[in-house]
Amino acid sequence: MFISTIQKWSIIAAVVTAIVGGISGVVWWQVNKIDTLIAENAVLEQLSEDNAAALEQLLEQAKIQAALSRQLSSDMRESEEKREEVLQIFRDHQLTNLATQKPEWIERIINNGTREVFDNLESITAP
Repeated sequence: MFISTIQKWSIIAAVVTAIVGGISGVVWWQVNKIDTLIAENAVLEQLSEDNAAALEQLLEQAKIQAALSRQLSSDMRESEEKREEVLQIFRDHQLTNLATQKPEWIERIINNGTREVFDNLESITAP
């Protein structure tokens, strides 16, 4: 069985066509895959930039909150020291005797002090 020249060329043409078709299919698939990966990479890069910006903002807010917390702690210590001073004044004076002898005077002093304490409390806790 001999194959004629035309049949040989037909077989070679079919094989070459199959190889070229297969290679072009693989190339087409790879090009589509590369395009998809490029698009996904662009989305991921944007997300990365957004996350970095959000992280910077969170770090800045954390710094601000830490500073406010330190200030609040400092104010609280000062308030506690002042409270102790006031309590010591009350311990040192006989307020019962003063209250019975001069009730209007004591009432005015206590009301003024209470107003001052509330004003201070409002000022350090106001947003």
